[in-house]
Amino acid sequence: MPGLIAALSEIVGRPMVDKTGDADAPEPSIFIALREQLGPGLEPANRTLNVLVVDHV
Repeated sequence: MPGLIAALSEIVGRPMVDKTGDADAPEPSIFIALREQLGPGLEPANRTLNVLVVDHV
């Protein structure tokens, strides 16, 4: 959480304060946190992507 607060402070240009109060709780993965907070069923997956690499022009 401290890293997120620092990044948000830089982005918005104002100091941010962490008031979550869960400093001792273990951090869930992003997928568990999103499912609990928003409800979507996100699962990590591997996918093949097409990539074009230009080595020399």
